[in-house]
Amino acid sequence: MKKPVNTGKWLAILLGYTFVNLPFVTSQELQFLQKKVAKGQLSYLETGVDKIANTFVFTGNASLEADVMGGLLQFSNQYRGSAFRTTTTAVRDDETATLSLEHGLGGDFSSLVRGSWVLSRDNRSIGLSSLQRINGGAGVRYQPNPTLWAELLGGVESTTQLGVENTGPLASATVTLAELSIDQLLLSGSALADWHRVDETRTNADLAVHVLGQHLQPDGSYVRVGLGGDGLQREFLTTLSGGSMPDAVESRNEQRADGMVDVLYYVLPELSVGLTGSINLNGIGRGYAAPVIGSAVSAVQRHLDEFVLNIQGSATYRTERVMAMAQGTLYRRTEDNTVRQHFPLSVDDLAELGNQEYQRDNRASRARFYAIGAWMPNATDTLSVEYTGWLLQYDTPSSLNNDDRDELSVITSMRYARKVSDILSVGLSAGVQYLHTVYLKAARSAFNNQNNVLRLSPFVKLTTRTLSMHPVFEVLANYTVYDFEGKGAQAHSYGYRQISYRDSIRIQLTNQLRCEVPVLARYFERSTLLWDAFAEIPQAGTLEYLVNTRLFAQPSLTWDVGVGVRWYTFEQASLMNTPGIPSIIGSIRSWAPEVVVRFRPLSGSTLDVSGWYEFQTLIPQATRELPNLLLHARIAL
Repeated sequence: MKKPVNTGKWLAILLGYTFVNLPFVTSQELQFLQKKVAKGQLSYLETGVDKIANTFVFTGNASLEADVMGGLLQFSNQYRGSAFRTTTTAVRDDETATLSLEHGLGGDFSSLVRGSWVLSRDNRSIGLSSLQRINGGAGVRYQPNPTLWAELLGGVESTTQLGVENTGPLASATVTLAELSIDQLLLSGSALADWHRVDETRTNADLAVHVLGQHLQPDGSYVRVGLGGDGLQREFLTTLSGGSMPDAVESRNEQRADGMVDVLYYVLPELSVGLTGSINLNGIGRGYAAPVIGSAVSAVQRHLDEFVLNIQGSATYRTERVMAMAQGTLYRRTEDNTVRQHFPLSVDDLAELGNQEYQRDNRASRARFYAIGAWMPNATDTLSVEYTGWLLQYDTPSSLNNDDRDELSVITSMRYARKVSDILSVGLSAGVQYLHTVYLKAARSAFNNQNNVLRLSPFVKLTTRTLSMHPVFEVLANYTVYDFEGKGAQAHSYGYRQISYRDSIRIQLTNQLRCEVPVLARYFERSTLLWDAFAEIPQAGTLEYLVNTRLFAQPSLTWDVGVGVRWYTFEQASLMNTPGIPSIIGSIRSWAPEVVVRFRPLSGSTLDVSGWYEFQTLIPQATRELPNLLLHARIAL
């Protein structure tokens, strides 16, 4: 049984939390006028502060569901703020919040009061980033059974954009069918319509309908068919003259239609085949309510038509010791952009705008094959193989667009693992990656290239009562070769080689005392590559390592307290041995004492605090000190 909730306490917390966050935010994006409100959510308050070097990140989330005067009160909030400090401070705040109160009226009807705001502020830009949107409404909900309900709301909304504030009426209606069972057929769907009159010249509206039908079989086979359509209309203020005041109303209309078929059939208990297909038809129209002097784009209407087709077939075979899966995918996308004159415009300006839109037209086709297999000949050995290959063709009809290209990619990997004993496992993984990119037009053909990546990675996993460690070693070679190098092309082939070691070491000293040591060390070189001779001219080498040694005490089941020191080095040196040029290009060396506190009470709340004070030495001779803090708290209500 759900425990009783102290309504007065949670109302006080809710109001306090709202007023603390509200002054700092303004909206950036338009969303559906009626926010989705899900029932049965866990109630919690969550906050966090991350400060690393000159970057600050603040979070504040909340979810509340409580009985208030015989009704159901729901509140949710997601807030994220960031600040980046250099010579100036860039600050951004984003928040999304909803508030809903539902009270039964008797029978299948209940009253609704709902409000929402989607808010944002960015001190570096204007335009849509300076927009604020807050709305509230009241209405009725009809729910004849647990899987079918309808809502009708009416209210007002206040919108502020580019310093202009407007308040107008809004209306919203939704119908939701969560599940309807007819024999072995399950139907679900939803419909939404909302409307907002911003002012005499602007109206926003949405219309969406989605239906899904499923036919399920006892053996796990199924057929799913989905259809949907969306229509969105947005009209917002903008500036085309470059000033800070709005001088035009831009409209954006979107129509989307989509269909989906998903079939899975079990031929045998161990063998299944599947087929999935989807099609999307999207149309986006953009235009202006009136022409603006000096702006040719305000005199035309632009339209984008997009077609996307995706077909995927698969087969899966699975037994106790063998698993194999193969999958093939065909993808096709086309995009067409057109311009139509809406207000008086010169022939030359109309032709130039038409050419700009024509350059955006494109056709993309991709064929992809993916396969994975695993074999366990006994209880101690596992061998797995994975393969991915695809061919992409990207074409543009405009002679002024030079992005036409073909891409061929092959990625394959193999992994072997052996359980030597109950405490020791070892293994080896290897991989090869190949990518060939060919630009079809002469303007970019000099950048045709092949990228080859080789990787070899042995690993060990050791787990005992007092010691656990998982060292992973890796050797990586990456070679990028330009097809026309030495034949007039300016691009030069290059190579990249790396050796690395990663580990996570944990030593249990006593029942209440342990030591944790994460380790990362790597050395990599970049060089000019002479592919025909398979020789290299080394350019630069870089050494990087991080070691974080911490001693943790656990005085109780709910508390962890740790202290330690972290060391970090990043050093880049020239390998060209050029006289008069220092070999060390750049270097950062630092050490920092660290304190960690973790609290996990039985109530489900959490508290994590980690702070370290970093002493850095930079080359050329420079030092600096940086305090860092990570704080995250979650209170389960």
